[in-house]
Amino acid sequence: MTKRRRALKQLELQVAHMLKDLRVRQGLTRVELADRAGRSESGVEAIETLSRAPSLSYLEDVAAGLGYKPVVRLVPLKAPREP
Repeated sequence: MTKRRRALKQLELQVAHMLKDLRVRQGLTRVELADRAGRSESGVEAIETLSRAPSLSYLEDVAAGLGYKPVVRLVPLKAPREP
């Protein structure tokens, strides 16, 4: 597995853990979260079990169902060069 692929898998794992942790802390079942998000329970399960990485729109819907919004940040791969 390439370094880039490992980094993407790590990000997917972090997202899955964040969503599940928020859902559990709020005392919601997957069905309840799916209803709030307007998505399927199987889709929520797929994200939590890493069977599928969510699209940004799916992530936005599920996060909103939890009372959150996702924030994406881009960082440079390398430090900028000094002039």
